[in-house]
Amino acid sequence: MSELTQRPMAESLRKKVWESVEPEVQPAALSALSQYYDPPFRCFTFQGFQLAPTLEEYERLLAIPFDKSPPYLFKGHYPSWTSMARLFKMLKSKVLKLRKNQNGVKGISEAAWEERLQQL
Repeated sequence: MSELTQRPMAESLRKKVWESVEPEVQPAALSALSQYYDPPFRCFTFQGFQLAPTLEEYERLLAIPFDKSPPYLFKGHYPSWTSMARLFKMLKSKVLKLRKNQNGVKGISEAAWEERLQQL
């Protein structure tokens, strides 16, 4: 086969492969789901339950691989200030300025984190 006949065949094959993996978008379904989307929680909220991302999806959203850093923190094992800065897309120095010592526990107030989340 000449190069001229191979090129259209390759394009045809590529198109068939792409069509087989490309998801079919259903505008009516998207329109129906959009009314249940809850932007602050970034999930779909239906009566009685929430459809939220899985741990693997959170791993991609947060850009923190769970194989290197487990998603669960046990008593006495707290995240580093560096990981908190990365999670909230802040400089470590700014996170350290927000840190307070209250009742012998170093931490950042919930209000400060909520304010930062609103900015994101």
